[in-house]
Amino acid sequence: MDVVGVVAQCRYSETVKARVKNDVGNVLRIFPSLKVECQQFKYDDGSVEPVLCISNLLPVTVKGCNYHFPVNIYLLRNYPSVAPVCFVRPAANMTIRPTASVNNNGFIQPNAYATWTPSYALTDYVKIISQILGAESPLYSSPQPPQPPPSYPHPPSPLHNSSSQAATTHPSSASSQTIHKALCSKINEQLLRLATASREHVEAKEKLMAHASALSDIRSQILHQTESVTTLSQRMENERTQIESRIAANTEMQSNSKSIDELVAPENILTEQFIQEYAQYEAIEDTLHLLAGSITNVNFESSLKTIRQLSHEQFLHKALMDKIIQVGNSIPFPPSFPPGSMYE
Repeated sequence: MDVVGVVAQCRYSETVKARVKNDVGNVLRIFPSLKVECQQFKYDDGSVEPVLCISNLLPVTVKGCNYHFPVNIYLLRNYPSVAPVCFVRPAANMTIRPTASVNNNGFIQPNAYATWTPSYALTDYVKIISQILGAESPLYSSPQPPQPPPSYPHPPSPLHNSSSQAATTHPSSASSQTIHKALCSKINEQLLRLATASREHVEAKEKLMAHASALSDIRSQILHQTESVTTLSQRMENERTQIESRIAANTEMQSNSKSIDELVAPENILTEQFIQEYAQYEAIEDTLHLLAGSITNVNFESSLKTIRQLSHEQFLHKALMDKIIQVGNSIPFPPSFPPGSMYE
């Protein structure tokens, strides 16, 4: 069962569930040989509650050799306010020898690792547990009871004196010891071969689990990217539809819109005449401004003559505009002159 399913079976608050899912997921990615399950845990006050348990085989390095110790790591109901509880669970052919960090029940003492805080990473805790077990291993193979030597029947021999009886029993005892040693040697060889095969099987299983975890991560990434591409495609389609609708609206607006000349057309003939006279008035104003800056002693007379003529024409345009204002009452705007101008 996956982490989400196991957490759903346990009695954690919603905040604790989110923290447990994240921490346990990180542990399983680093230690793929471990697994999770929901187990009943009995507290010191006698209450029993289902909690998440990280179990199976934990990689441990003992004196340069790699082993796998069976452990149970419980995340209690107040996690992460309280530290996890860890037990070493020996197999049927193993026994626990208490150490400075592990008692005879397999419980790892809390003072064996660093002080736990709510911000402590569960992956670091598991790594410290592996280092503690590797520094002083509490697990050893249980001694097997000695096997009795095989008995072989001997044919009855005729009665002889004591010296002849001693001569016949001595070779039989030596032969039994030789056979016993040969059997023990073969058994040891078989056990070594079985241990090697078991270790290779465990390593192959760990590699397969690591590959499966990597494939699962790749599949999750592909699904996430597929969802992103689908969302982006839908967004682009919506934006394309909006752009097409706006283009159609602008095209229709342009086909129905009026030209600049139609938009600024005068309302009547008086307005049109006023606009023309005003334009002539402003044009003469600009010309006079340029001539005033270019007068010199050489062309003084000719410049002054031109200024008189232009001023006379400007006066006539202004007089005509005043007349138009007196005659008509629908002028869109009165003539305006620059502040401080002598023609204002």
